[in-house]
Amino acid sequence: MTSNRLRGLVFLAALIACTDQTGPESPPLDTSELAVRLESLRRLHGIPGMAAAIGCDGVVVWSSGFGSADVARNVPATPQTVFHIASLTKTFASIVLLQLADEGRISLDDPVSEYGVELSGDVRVRHLMSHTSDPPPGTAFRYDGNRYALLDSVVRRADGRTFEDAVLERVIAPAGLTRTAPSSLDGDGIDDVAIRAALAQGYDGDAHPIAYPTHFNVAAGLLSTVLDLVEYGAAIEEGGLYPDGGRTLAFTPMRATSGVELPYGLGWFVERRTGGDVVWHFGSWTGNSALLVLAPARGASFALLANSDRLSTPFPLEEGRLESSAFARAFLGWLEQGEGCDG
Repeated sequence: MTSNRLRGLVFLAALIACTDQTGPESPPLDTSELAVRLESLRRLHGIPGMAAAIGCDGVVVWSSGFGSADVARNVPATPQTVFHIASLTKTFASIVLLQLADEGRISLDDPVSEYGVELSGDVRVRHLMSHTSDPPPGTAFRYDGNRYALLDSVVRRADGRTFEDAVLERVIAPAGLTRTAPSSLDGDGIDDVAIRAALAQGYDGDAHPIAYPTHFNVAAGLLSTVLDLVEYGAAIEEGGLYPDGGRTLAFTPMRATSGVELPYGLGWFVERRTGGDVVWHFGSWTGNSALLVLAPARGASFALLANSDRLSTPFPLEEGRLESSAFARAFLGWLEQGEGCDG
C-alpha cells in the first residue's frame, strides 16, 4: 500500500470518528486528503453523487467524481457528469447584464419599471442584481432568487432576445463551454444527445429519485459539468467575458445606503480574506445543488456539483457565509493552508 493511500485511509478513519463535525478541522494538505474529506462529507450529508474540480491559473489540476450519477443504473459520478447548476446561473446573467450596460442598452441605475417590472419603491437594475431591492431599496441585503429572476424582463427588452439565446451567444460560446447549456437543450450548436446522456439523475433529501424543475431564467436553470465551470472561471479571469471594468464591478461588494459593506456584488457573493478576496456562488434547487469559488489573487477556482440539494441546504449560504459550508471549508483549507495552487 502506498504511503499516500495509507495516509488517506487514516485521514478517513479520523473523519468518520468525528462525524458530528463539531471539533476543529485540520486542513486537507493535498488533493488526496481533499478527496477523502469531500467523500466523507458526501456520505455524511446523504448525497447520492457529486463531482469536483480545481483549476490553477486556468488549468484543471485535479478533478474527481464521488458516488453515483444514477443509483438504480449503477452509473458513477465523474467530472464529465452533467448536473443542474441552479443559482450559479445568476453569475452567467451578471455577465450578460454588464455587457448590455457596456453597450449602452441599459444602465444599472435604470428603474426596473422601464422594463415592465412593477415593484414597490424606486427599484433600480443594480438593486435586483445585488439582492438589495426590498424596501427601501439599497438599505439591506436579502438573497431572493425570485426577485433576481425579474431581470429576465430586462434582458429580453434590452437585448431583443430571451436570456436563453443571449447567454448562449454572449457567454457559453465565447468561453468554449461544450457541456454547458440551458436545461431546455434547444439552442443552436448544443449537443443535446451527449448532454442528456451524461445528465445525473436528481434525488430528494432522502435520496429518492425526483424530477428536475423544467423552467429556465436568469436566476436558475443552466446545466454544466465541473470541468466546464473551471473553464468558465478561467475565461472570466482572462477577461474574455465581462466588458472592461465589468469584472471589478461585479466582484466589488455593494454598500448599503448606510455605508455598510454587504456580502454581495453584482451576481456574486464576495468575501474578504487574507491573501485576497474570494468570489463565489452557491446553488440549491429541486434535486440539485452547486458551489463555485474563485480566488483570483491565488489563481484558483473550485467547482462542486451534486444531484441532491444537500450540498447547500444544511448551510446558511444565502446569508453570505461561505465558511458555514463544510465543503467550502475543505477547499479553503487546501488553498490557504495546504498545497494550494502553489503546491
